[in-house]
Amino acid sequence: MYRLSRFKLVDGRPDEDEVMEFVDAYFFNTMTVLNAFFAKIEMAEALSRLELIPFGDLISEELADEDEQTISQAVERITELAEMELEVIRSYLE
Repeated sequence: MYRLSRFKLVDGRPDEDEVMEFVDAYFFNTMTVLNAFFAKIEMAEALSRLELIPFGDLISEELADEDEQTISQAVERITELAEMELEVIRSYLE
């Protein structure tokens, strides 16, 4: 079956900048939705719930039609973003 990439191809590979922009937008849109729910609970509880969210699995599922290298880059980036977000919350709680 033919798989169509959602990203522009550069030298036969998805444009890395475009992939990273997609991952960033996906993460921040997800966080915007989650923040609406987490605004009603204590920060410590929000942190514990955020730590349980499998962001890597979510982005992998979203990019299931892409090649493994693209998915790997996306998982690495979203994990980095999630860790930064969690670190901000942890430092706020200290």
